Amino acid sequence: MTSSPLAAFAARNDSKASGPQQAAPDYVARRLDQLSKAAASTRKEVSKETIEQLVEQISSYANTNGLWDAELRDLLRILTASKTIIDASKTRLLVKSLVPREKISPSTVELLMSSLGEGEKKAVYSTQPLLLKWLVMVYDFLKTYTILHQLYGVLFNFLHTANLRGPACHLLALCTRRKDVKPFRIQILMKLFEDHGDEAGVVGLQQVFQSFYPDIVLMTTRKRSAFKPWDPLWVQNVIVILSREENTPDVRSIDQSLHVRRSNRILSKARNSIVPALHTFHASETSVTLEEIDSARSLVDNLQKLELPSQVGAVFQDDMFRNFVLLKGSEDIVWRLDSWTSAALFEEFDVERASTSASERLDVFLNQIWDYTAMRKSLLPSVHDFLTEYMVSWNGKWHREAILGLLSFVQFSHLKDLQAEYFQRLEDLLMNDSPKDVAALIRFHTSYMRNVVIQYSAIQDQDREAEIRTALRQYILYVDQLNAQALVNFSKKSDLIPLLHRILEFYDTVVHVPVHQPIFEIVYPADIVVYSSVFLGDSVSFSRLCGILAVYKQSFLEHSELRARDPRMSRYIEPDRAYVDHFNGFLMDISNFFWRFRCFCRDPAKDTNALGCLMQEDFVAHLNHAANARELTLNGIFTITHSATFARFNAECLRFLEDRYEDYKGDLERRHAGPVTSKSLAGLAGDNGYQIEYRVFKMASLEYLRRKGFEGVYSLIYSTMKKLREEAGKHNVAAMFEGLEDWSGSAGSESIRS
Repeated sequence: MTSSPLAAFAARNDSKASGPQQAAPDYVARRLDQLSKAAASTRKEVSKETIEQLVEQISSYANTNGLWDAELRDLLRILTASKTIIDASKTRLLVKSLVPREKISPSTVELLMSSLGEGEKKAVYSTQPLLLKWLVMVYDFLKTYTILHQLYGVLFNFLHTANLRGPACHLLALCTRRKDVKPFRIQILMKLFEDHGDEAGVVGLQQVFQSFYPDIVLMTTRKRSAFKPWDPLWVQNVIVILSREENTPDVRSIDQSLHVRRSNRILSKARNSIVPALHTFHASETSVTLEEIDSARSLVDNLQKLELPSQVGAVFQDDMFRNFVLLKGSEDIVWRLDSWTSAALFEEFDVERASTSASERLDVFLNQIWDYTAMRKSLLPSVHDFLTEYMVSWNGKWHREAILGLLSFVQFSHLKDLQAEYFQRLEDLLMNDSPKDVAALIRFHTSYMRNVVIQYSAIQDQDREAEIRTALRQYILYVDQLNAQALVNFSKKSDLIPLLHRILEFYDTVVHVPVHQPIFEIVYPADIVVYSSVFLGDSVSFSRLCGILAVYKQSFLEHSELRARDPRMSRYIEPDRAYVDHFNGFLMDISNFFWRFRCFCRDPAKDTNALGCLMQEDFVAHLNHAANARELTLNGIFTITHSATFARFNAECLRFLEDRYEDYKGDLERRHAGPVTSKSLAGLAGDNGYQIEYRVFKMASLEYLRRKGFEGVYSLIYSTMKKLREEAGKHNVAAMFEGLEDWSGSAGSESIRS
């Protein structure tokens, strides 16, 4: 059953309902009983203050806790009484107090509906529209919709009552089904439209009728319907209370996409949209059309019986139609959609070419096509043709996000072909002195690589494995060169850091390729990417690079295991030994300067694979001289306890350990001033300060970084130092940080996942 837009509208608000109010079990029942007796009395028998107090108490309780269904009926009986001394303002407040604590039963709806209309025992005339508005607001919270369908005729008759027409139109727009759209009702509604065409509710209901029979129900107005929530914050409060009672953690669990879809049905096509509205012409009363489908279950149940909408282009803005095409997409549907898309795209392209500015309509349309393509995972032929032609004159600015998003789904092929058709043009447009342009280019290649991985993850074509493997390696190396060139072109740290983050996103995609597929080889980052990440002074880049290298290390091991498991599997190409040794050099360099006090070491006798961070010996000597002049040692400057990249976190780590010690064992006579060395820790222990071995503190700092989100550093060091994890367990390092989540000493720092 379809749902109204109310809950979706309200769920976007960030306000939250307060917790349940503690009260006696019969608290609200007693207040309702007292109010019922007071409302039936005369003004002389009950004071105005008494009524106000009871109404306020009921309202406060109901808006905090909600009312059970029986309590709702008790309050409704008070509100639907034909004679009452409760004034209009208090009546309105009581209607807003009808906050359900559980799904609303049919008997409650029946009680309300029986009080509407004309008659001696009906509700007060001014109260009736308020009650019907309330029924619209709680439409999403009804236990069943059968009662509304049974009373559809009664509801439709309310259209002739002026004060009920607006909310009645809204409620009918929500619950109307094809079987409800009868010829006599169409005639009545068209007559109402002639007489009251200025009322938004009448326009909206006629638009709903038209959506079922667009070739019968004709409209001569372009006025949009305006079904708006009466009180969206009130609806949000109901959602929170119901989810609390049902123990549902997500208050937005209502299917909002259906709300949007129903809302779109009663609105005409946006002015700047090329995509037509969803309509099925020539439908009969027994037809099942997409306009009636309101859930995934309904779509599956009627998949074989559904009639194809008249305008296939509506697939670009209707999610249910999109799912239908993807589930039951025949060649005929795809051909029709491709033909329509081609005509629409090139027509709007011609309009843009004749103008001096980007077409807003084309931008909207391209984004809609991009959304559809993201689900389909491949481009329509017409979109491919459009991109090929559009790229010739594209300035790299107009519709950039949508154009690059669509290009990321271009069919993968040999690098030469891709460069000739797309990549070289993109490079000419975006590989310039603008960091944003270069970042956009790298982001495109990341998306393209991600789509290529998805495309080839399950391929079983052994005849083309070697060809695809070579093409993939060439493409990754091509992007690797672009990344390296981008880092060379920019010198400002403010430009380099966000650019480096984009670059690392690409390798994060490359490193997670399925290594069990022979078409994927291991291709790691260029030297400049690795060393820029660890020496730029950005903690996120450092940690993310370390995490990526740790995954590469695991991939090399898995590749080796695959070949060792079955020597006949020659398809798994063994990487060149020098290539693997160079990668191991990255791991050794980082371990040396960050953990082992061997900064820029390149001694084959000590470290077989160390590259010394590719520093020239004379430059290392110059750095060593500069460090000595400042009474520092080059070997210690970049270690975990002295690194400028993690200095703040290192200081926080020691401060937490000292605070924790004082919480459990009493005040320290002296605190460490930092930075930490083995000598300073020994001196601190001698002065009744916090006692910890320097090597244990290094492991504690590593654990602190992990808990702050820098898991990449932690993973790399522990994967490189085999015995370190065992040593950390021996000293129970993890237990040192119990209570860290509640510690206020690092309030100014941010946890970053990398």
